[in-house]
Amino acid sequence: MKVRHLLIVGTAFRLAGLTLAIGSILALADFADTALVMHQMPPPETGQRLAVGTYGIVALIVDAASGFSWVIHALAGVAGVILVALAIAAVFILALGVLLYFTGRGIGRHSRWARIVAMLTSAGLVLVFCSIAPALLAARQDLAPFAALPAGFCLYTLWVLIWRFA
Repeated sequence: MKVRHLLIVGTAFRLAGLTLAIGSILALADFADTALVMHQMPPPETGQRLAVGTYGIVALIVDAASGFSWVIHALAGVAGVILVALAIAAVFILALGVLLYFTGRGIGRHSRWARIVAMLTSAGLVLVFCSIAPALLAARQDLAPFAALPAGFCLYTLWVLIWRFA
């Protein structure tokens, strides 16, 4: 039985692309739902402050609650900015997932552009993994064989695309 290395690499790229795309679509749906809920939040009340001399402790409690509502609305504004940043990141991840999926399809069809994109992606991931591996391995050395799997897959991909695909 002959091992079809290009089929393995192409399928891995397609699965990675589908996983990223589905995850980012679900994240975008959640961000949209959260933004809708935040948009339906009532505005803070801008009524007159109560006179402490007239109403006493009740005025202090009402004024404190009013001030607290302004703090909550300010935090909601910050959360809205963070939500927009996360939505933009999810769109970029969706684009990356689509690129990986079509790269996997292109590898299966022996496309030169797919080979170049896959080699650049794998080389970049090897460099990223090598830069963060010491910190990961310092925390848990018993998981070292599992930590080497992503780098091993990237090196296997480079081997297939450079030596076997040439």
